[in-house]
Amino acid sequence: MYVRQTIEIRPNNKQKTYFRQCFGAHRLAYNYGLAEWIRRRDRGEKTNVRDIRAQFNREKAAWRWPFLGNVSSSATNNAFEDLKRAFDNFFNDSKKIGSGNNTELTGYPTPKDKSYNSGSYTEYFSTDNSHGGGPVITDHRITAKDIVQRNGHHNTRYTDVLKADNANTAKPYLRLPRLDTVRMTRPLRYEGRPVSVTIRQHNERFYACFMVEVTMQEFLRHHPRYAQQPTAAVGIDLGIKELAVTSDGISIQNPRPWERQLQRENRLQERMNHCQGIKQKKSLRPSMRLGKNFLKRKYRLWRLRTHVANRRADLRNKLCAAILANYQHIAIETLSVRSMPATVRKAKNKRKLRLHLADVSLYEIRHRLQTLGELLGRNIVLAPNNFPSTRRCCHCGHTAHSTLDTRIRTFRCPECGNTIDRDLNAAINLINLTGIGNTGSMPDADSPMRSDLIRSNIPHELIGHGKEVGTRS
Repeated sequence: MYVRQTIEIRPNNKQKTYFRQCFGAHRLAYNYGLAEWIRRRDRGEKTNVRDIRAQFNREKAAWRWPFLGNVSSSATNNAFEDLKRAFDNFFNDSKKIGSGNNTELTGYPTPKDKSYNSGSYTEYFSTDNSHGGGPVITDHRITAKDIVQRNGHHNTRYTDVLKADNANTAKPYLRLPRLDTVRMTRPLRYEGRPVSVTIRQHNERFYACFMVEVTMQEFLRHHPRYAQQPTAAVGIDLGIKELAVTSDGISIQNPRPWERQLQRENRLQERMNHCQGIKQKKSLRPSMRLGKNFLKRKYRLWRLRTHVANRRADLRNKLCAAILANYQHIAIETLSVRSMPATVRKAKNKRKLRLHLADVSLYEIRHRLQTLGELLGRNIVLAPNNFPSTRRCCHCGHTAHSTLDTRIRTFRCPECGNTIDRDLNAAINLINLTGIGNTGSMPDADSPMRSDLIRSNIPHELIGHGKEVGTRS
């Protein structure tokens, strides 16, 4: 099995410049392949990414882009793999139209824009554990001066005897082709064979995302909570007011990290706009034409956005880990996030709804439960788009014809008179899709997941326990 681990790296200024050059080469090759694909499609020719890559390499060998000789060839070769993956996702998702689960369809590939604070490219480790040409994880630093003194020229092969290669070391360094060693903030967690490493930039920070081939025993050694085999089932209703409500009566609070920091972000954005952005010296590079005060405030804004994204990802990972560790059968609703703003008439309310949807990242929660659940052997059930989880009574099964207003938080059945919390009613209807839950089952406050939520400090509360069903404790 393959697992990923992202580690922050601390490159110097020269290494940052080299990484940005690789990002530009990756973007150039990707946009070239996409433009050539569209040109051949309009002419009615049959084509594939392999032919386009061969054409690009021929033009590259003819020195059409001489600056590509200063970067690793993996920066351009892997761009065509990303393009092929983008077209495969587009054609595969196009087949889902009308199948009932087509809320998040992949659009047609678009050209990559030039960005100073983002980018990525991938390097592959050597399959035969040879050090020439591929990345190496070592425990001592190697500089370009050492390579020149050893080999007589700046080459990617360094014949020095390395102390530890591709192993967990106390002070790890990552050596990449055509580059010195880059310091890593922490060692690899898993003991296995590294397959690839993706260098990416997010705002002002750089990260190395490793893909490692490990065994299931090695994976469970670091995640012992997944070793147990649960048998329970759960239905999860995702939303904005509450992040998630389970069928056993646990409501996960929505911390709203972006909304809480929105005023501070707007203030930093306003201060940055008042600074001198671009100087008049057009001969300088774009990174050198930026004013110092402008960059200071821009870095503060980037740090704030990174903090908000990390808080959101931390809550998402803890919540998904608690669900997958305690339930075998998981039913999730499929929300059409893109079409939600279209249901709101006022433009002011549309902006607020978009802000709330971006702050909860509902699709990321569902995607993580799907991918990690399939790896652990969990039964993930996705409800169709037209499944009336909110309008159907969990006790008698009566379905109301009219939609419920979002301001009404209590569901009252006109047939049997059942009164229950709106989100809890939807979660119980979802658990019935697994074939394990019982219709009209009462929420159980002694759920095994609650202990994991308490240990992880996730804000939550109980619904329908100790009081009338539908009331909060």
